Amino acid sequence: MLYSFGAGTDGAAPEAGLIAVDGVLYGTTTTGGLGTGIGLGTVFSLSTIGKETVLHAFGEASQHDGQDPMASLIAVNHTLYGTTEFGRNGGTVFRISPNGKNERVLHAFLPPSGAKPNANLIDVNGTFYGTTTVGGRGNAGTVFSMTTDGKSHDVYAFRQGTDGRYPNSDVLDVNGVLYGTTFLGGTHDLGTVFSVTASGKERVLYSFAGSPDGADPFGNLIDVNGTLYGTTTGGGTDKHGTVFSITTSGEERVLHSFLGSPDGAVPYGGVSAANGMLYGVTTEGGSNYSPIGYGTVYSISMTGKNERVLYSFAGKPDAEVPYGSLVDVDGTLYGTTYLGGSGPCEFGCGAVFALQP
Repeated sequence: MLYSFGAGTDGAAPEAGLIAVDGVLYGTTTTGGLGTGIGLGTVFSLSTIGKETVLHAFGEASQHDGQDPMASLIAVNHTLYGTTEFGRNGGTVFRISPNGKNERVLHAFLPPSGAKPNANLIDVNGTFYGTTTVGGRGNAGTVFSMTTDGKSHDVYAFRQGTDGRYPNSDVLDVNGVLYGTTFLGGTHDLGTVFSVTASGKERVLYSFAGSPDGADPFGNLIDVNGTLYGTTTGGGTDKHGTVFSITTSGEERVLHSFLGSPDGAVPYGGVSAANGMLYGVTTEGGSNYSPIGYGTVYSISMTGKNERVLYSFAGKPDAEVPYGSLVDVDGTLYGTTYLGGSGPCEFGCGAVFALQP
């Protein structure tokens, strides 16, 4: 346990994974920040020995600068960029310096053209790309591009049909084409993997069917030597979610179907690659399974062999319910949990943990 949030000015309930910049961890909390009470969320930094600094509390000084940041940050040219799910009507994109100064809303979403961005941005040659979970012409979410000064353009608007709907993950750039997932939609309305060009030509690479291939993908995709890897929150042989690989031409393969106990269930976070292995978290399940479990950290080979539970969370005062992906810093994995820790909330106010695989 590296840090336990206290639900006050330091923030609470982090859903996003961390990023590392020059040996310092940066992240967001969905609530807290404004003294006592719920608060609107924070941006924070954390040293690898557990010293936390709040860089910004959303809504401070009565600013209408967004609330509920669910996504990870990205760092571009010594500036941090992120999104908030709510605020300014349909959510925001903001920027902030690593020392907490100069926080500014770059873009405020309006529901007709996309709203509720849950995922982080990516930077492709100076242009940002991201997703909104709803809004757009079909009110089923969008893929958008944005300049660094906040001018946004809808690259593609999902149509509530077989093309997918409700993208919760970010997009991934592979050789100039963007790849991502939608939580629902597709042939079976259980989610898709899609590609889209910068000019807006969208293609469904794969439609999930539930069993045995998975359903309802939520986490981010990663690219390892031209193969994409991701997770589904449901489906698989036991309906507890999967880890899968897929080629850019749409050939999907289930690497692992979660059992609930002891290996975990409902992997909301995507996978991370380090030392030739994939690492991830499950939000539920594990060896402490009754009644639903507190989640796990797991590893698995890129061929699907040797899935191993590295740690089963035990609940307050231990961490519990990890949502975000892991980040590797010099061989140590760092992550966040939505609940747990030693904070005063009934089930804990969330935590940051470190793990050596």
